[in-house]
Amino acid sequence: AALSPIAPLPEGTAERLATWSSELNRWQRAQRLVGWKKPYDLLHEGIARAWAGVHLLVDRPGTLLDLGSGAGLPGLVAAAANPERTVHLVEARRKRASFLSAAVRAMQLPNVHVHACREEELQGVEPQLLSARAFASPLDIVAAAERWGATACLIGSSRARLPQTG
Repeated sequence: AALSPIAPLPEGTAERLATWSSELNRWQRAQRLVGWKKPYDLLHEGIARAWAGVHLLVDRPGTLLDLGSGAGLPGLVAAAANPERTVHLVEARRKRASFLSAAVRAMQLPNVHVHACREEELQGVEPQLLSARAFASPLDIVAAAERWGATACLIGSSRARLPQTG
């Protein structure tokens, strides 16, 4: 079922997002994981935009590869809304990858895998979907989606369809 602004959240989504937010708040005190200093800004600039992207991906099946996952936007938000989907979070910065691993455990998301590496070092993943919020320029993100064989990608909070290849 597609998500809409007035549809009820899938069961457990609010609890998983609250857990993520709590973990983020705890880790944010020790290291800067997000640029927003106020909870209001994180909610409206981060989570709301990620949620808009999740809405665009919900009807598309397959594995999601989130490049430059940072604090988990949009990858962990997508996983919170659809915990059955396999999601791969790729984050080269060790501290952020450590946070992502802790958040995944706290959110109880067994289908989410954190990779503490650069995109070009990742192997063995066959995504149908790719997302990236601040990983690279939109053209570079689309090129990455094509390299990975993804059929759709989420750039910030908009979806780009990739051309079908032979």
